[in-house]
Amino acid sequence: MTLFMRAALSLLQRMQNPALLPVGMQYVERFLPPDEKGLDLLLECAADPSWVTRYLAAKNIGAHYATSPDRVWDALVRLTHDPERFVREGVPLSLAAIAASEFVPGIEDKMMALARSDDAHVRRASAYSALVLWRQENCEALRTAVLTQVARKRTDGIGRLLGRRIVAEEVARIDESGAMALVETWAASADPALKWQAQQALQGTLAKAFPQRVARLRESLDTAEDIPWVAASVPGGEIEERV
Repeated sequence: MTLFMRAALSLLQRMQNPALLPVGMQYVERFLPPDEKGLDLLLECAADPSWVTRYLAAKNIGAHYATSPDRVWDALVRLTHDPERFVREGVPLSLAAIAASEFVPGIEDKMMALARSDDAHVRRASAYSALVLWRQENCEALRTAVLTQVARKRTDGIGRLLGRRIVAEEVARIDESGAMALVETWAASADPALKWQAQQALQGTLAKAFPQRVARLRESLDTAEDIPWVAASVPGGEIEERV
């Protein structure tokens, strides 16, 4: 690793400001070599004592899977169990990059395991990894399964934001019809958590693109007795049944 990259990563770690991490990381990523030298550098980063450096590896090493499948997979498995939550958040992005480029045995099971994680930050990264998959026509089943699994956990930050932000806005910007179809599937589910997520998604880009379909769903879901609501005044957004 060059002294410049080492200095930039060290500065990011010393800032201890999560809001600056994505911007700073994008800047550092511009200097990653695209060839086998890039893979060797990321493998070195994956074992680095600095969590910011390991996060760089976790987020980007999936792009080098074709160069050395075994080494990349072994590194990702190790990083999945990293003690630092930011590093674990980067792993699903690499997994999504692999799944979007070619069929890899076991990748679906691994991504679903992360989507079921008890760590809310890992589930958040899993949800955003679905955005990578949404740009690939051959990953429809996996991206839908990942988002649906994350949606079943309603009580943390990502659970409260999944429907109204990730689906209604970010997925809808990529694929309006696909996002609307997902919401309709959730609305028809017997799972109250998915119905609640569908209700939360009936706004923003989706509401503008499909006003009539959204109106019909909103009328149906607003009267459903089994939809939980998140009490804004309750720390952590604990779910309470609507009465």
